Amino acid sequence: MGEHVDAVAVLTRGARPSRKRSAEHDFLAPSPPTPAIARPTVWTASQQSVEEVLGVVEALEVDASSRKELLRRVRGVEVVLAWLRQSPGESWQQRWLASGADTAGRAWSDLIDYGDTSPHPGTRRALATGAAGRLILAEVIRPSYAWLYDYHSTALYPRFEQWRDPTGFAAMAARCDTNQRLRVADRRDAFVQLARILIHNGGALADITVADCVEAYRAQTAYSAHAHSYWFTLLRDEAILPRDAPQTLHAASRRGQLSVEEIVDGYGIVCRPLRDLFVDYLRERQPGLDYSTIRALASKLILLFWRDLELHEPGINSLHLSDQTTRAWKQRLTYVHYGNHKRGQERQDRYAILMAVRAFYTDLSHWALEDPARWGAWAARSPVDSRDLAGLTKATKQRQARMHQRTRELAPLLPRLVDAANTRRVQTTTVLAAATRTEPGALFTVDGQRLRRTALTTDPELGGGGRPGVVYATDAAGQASRRNLTLEADNAFWAWACVEVFRHTGARIEEMLE
Repeated sequence: MGEHVDAVAVLTRGARPSRKRSAEHDFLAPSPPTPAIARPTVWTASQQSVEEVLGVVEALEVDASSRKELLRRVRGVEVVLAWLRQSPGESWQQRWLASGADTAGRAWSDLIDYGDTSPHPGTRRALATGAAGRLILAEVIRPSYAWLYDYHSTALYPRFEQWRDPTGFAAMAARCDTNQRLRVADRRDAFVQLARILIHNGGALADITVADCVEAYRAQTAYSAHAHSYWFTLLRDEAILPRDAPQTLHAASRRGQLSVEEIVDGYGIVCRPLRDLFVDYLRERQPGLDYSTIRALASKLILLFWRDLELHEPGINSLHLSDQTTRAWKQRLTYVHYGNHKRGQERQDRYAILMAVRAFYTDLSHWALEDPARWGAWAARSPVDSRDLAGLTKATKQRQARMHQRTRELAPLLPRLVDAANTRRVQTTTVLAAATRTEPGALFTVDGQRLRRTALTTDPELGGGGRPGVVYATDAAGQASRRNLTLEADNAFWAWACVEVFRHTGARIEEMLE
């Protein structure tokens, strides 16, 4: 049967949840959806019978130490297949998705029905994990990235490389051998990530596209995992990715500016007609506003107004608000309820939000007179009147006073900041230079500090496979924690450079980061 795409495989990835969930309604600014790549849920290997799958597994396990060990491994696969058969689907992949194992994380093995002879929990997990690895090698199932990032195995990925695309991985290995600065750990991480991509997608290394790389990158949740992106460089160097592919994975995954639809959809409006109204309204305003202003306006009108109403008034579907609803919304607006910063504090920009909502209602009423067919249904009495804005002038003066006071407090400290940044840069550079001239394990003194260059087994100068040029040190007694002198010097340099750019150009940090 030819491959076809199941609707389960094209679901978009939701927004990453906040790390500081502490309120009833947590909400983040919208982010564009990860490109939805349709993945087949039916292919030849996934439609094999139980007997055929077990035959492939036996062929894979030729290295079993004994017949008893072989039967144990095959028995684990039998148990998992018997459990999957209880879920609906015309292929093992569809049954895998329907069983809930793909989204259960590390607890997926607890879902399996082991029958009357349920093994010990530790044995149960080992049996299930080994069986899943063999089904992956046989290409019977293709788990999601979330599942693969939770799956830790020292044996699966090297075996997969030899089983799936040995020629492609051999070419990658040869290229890695030519890079003297590449650590053994970096090479291993790159190969594991490439294996994950093939496990998830199917096919060979030559089939990987830039979109596949972005999908795999965005599916990672740990910051440390994002740091290991040498696998993308390998794909570029091997000409698997096109010549016009971005130079780095970070550049490839940058989302750029969102469309109005993406901005609005990022807030998850429940009422579809209101969602369409906000899209139309922001499109009308868009020609006269820059992108950051559109984003800020959407946040005020949708997150802090309409979505707040939907969260506290379920089922609301009209801009005609009762006095009770209006009063409750204004009361909630007094304090910050959303985001990761200043939550629970008194809101400083309350009047800006009230002005945006009032302008929204005023625009709709005005446009309804000009084009009643399009806007007439949305004309309504504004929940914000002149009494709500009575303190606007006073609040504006207070905001300006706070800005001026902050300038008066910080301006005298600027020379001290400049001197401190430069002193730190010079000191770290001097210490690094002295450590570099010192043999690993030997003592050295610089600026009154007596330090010992750390001798690591991974140090390239001692024949290790660590990263060249990285120097570590501890105090002479070895009591303090180990310091990465190379990183200290690098951080000190860029801190000094940022300070100099700011004070000589007057640029904002957002402008410099761009």
